[in-house]
Amino acid sequence: MLIDNRKYDMRLWVMVTHEHKCYLFREGYIRMSSYEYTLEEQTNLAIHLTNNAIQKHDTNYGSKEDGNILSYQ
Repeated sequence: MLIDNRKYDMRLWVMVTHEHKCYLFREGYIRMSSYEYTLEEQTNLAIHLTNNAIQKHDTNYGSKEDGNILSYQ
């Protein structure tokens, strides 16, 4: 699954109480890669990893969306 031909991951927050009740915060976000996905280029981590620690050092970081982050909407 890709968004605009780029890899992504979805982040959300969940709280679990001592009584085992779960609460989901409805507003999460989607972290995008800086480049379109390709199998030919295996060495560029910014194509394959959506981690901000990797993405923020790439020259293409933030070129499509601010901070490579999308809202769920």
